[in-house]
Amino acid sequence: MRAIHAAFLLLGLAACVEQPQSWTREDQARYTTRQFRGHSSAQIIAAAEKVLRLADPKDVKFEYESDGFLARRSVLAYYVIAAATGNYIFDFSVKGSTAELKIYSNISGVGPYTTIDTGGNTVPGIATTPGQQSLSQSAAEYDLFFSRLSYLLGESETWVGCNDVKTAYGLPRGRFEAMCLNADDNTP
Repeated sequence: MRAIHAAFLLLGLAACVEQPQSWTREDQARYTTRQFRGHSSAQIIAAAEKVLRLADPKDVKFEYESDGFLARRSVLAYYVIAAATGNYIFDFSVKGSTAELKIYSNISGVGPYTTIDTGGNTVPGIATTPGQQSLSQSAAEYDLFFSRLSYLLGESETWVGCNDVKTAYGLPRGRFEAMCLNADDNTP
């Protein structure tokens, strides 16, 4: 009887868990682009580069293009019994007064595992989970980048630091990994 009650309790709790919304074409256009009227393309690009250099100056590398840049931010994170390493990729471009950013992550995990050899003995080891490049679908992550860009362009009076994201967005810091995971998080 307890098992039945436990099963119903788990089903009830599972129904309460918010299911993630699917990312639509409209969502992508809304979250990854912003208008910055009254600024030249060069000003917008320079400010966007500064956003990333302030976030993590020693771990971000740039490849410049005529209409923007491709920046790679390397990260290495240690957890109690695991680690993760990889890159966040910021593909930034400007067309007229429209700035577009796409954030990609390619993170690999390393952690302990146990296997059984042919003699039936358990053998501890370390497993690597390969990363796969994927587009960030976190609206808040794009909002953080663009709010900092607005600040550097003089359109906002508030710089939101990584320690302030929970207050500013009502979300935990972990939702802003591309900008905040092991970042220096300097302010202008």
